[in-house]
Amino acid sequence: MLKAYDIVACYGPKGGEKIVLRALSLTVEPGHLVGIQGAPKSGKTTLASILAGIVPPVFGEINMNGNRSALVSLARNGRLRSKRQSSVYSNLLEAKSNDPDLLIIDDAEAFGADELGEVLWQRTSSGRTTIMITSDPSPLRRANQIYLLEHGRLKSIEQ
Repeated sequence: MLKAYDIVACYGPKGGEKIVLRALSLTVEPGHLVGIQGAPKSGKTTLASILAGIVPPVFGEINMNGNRSALVSLARNGRLRSKRQSSVYSNLLEAKSNDPDLLIIDDAEAFGADELGEVLWQRTSSGRTTIMITSDPSPLRRANQIYLLEHGRLKSIEQ
């Protein structure tokens, strides 16, 4: 289970910081597929990096109960040109083979439906937790819960 409490993230020089995430909280049950949708520059990649433990929040706490996580992100690997030849696609395959307890897929819309669908089906059927973060709602159709990241906060979207 992933629990994030009162996460705050900001960028910029002291005294002129821009707050990206504002007291954001999220609980993800084991085995669930959670979707987070947000506009460009809404803090999606920042949130993904914090949830994966790569970047610490300015304030708040992440509790993963000792679970292993993996992040597949275009932001860390550059633009996706050819899915089959890209390091991002390789990272998705590697994350799939390492079978982390929590897989966070940033820029989920960049992957083909077949590639993503296979990974999601295998993870869901084996009780693994996945968070997909995207600006396009179409990859989120299979999610147990969908959130909208807006003005630094998460808002649950009824399905």
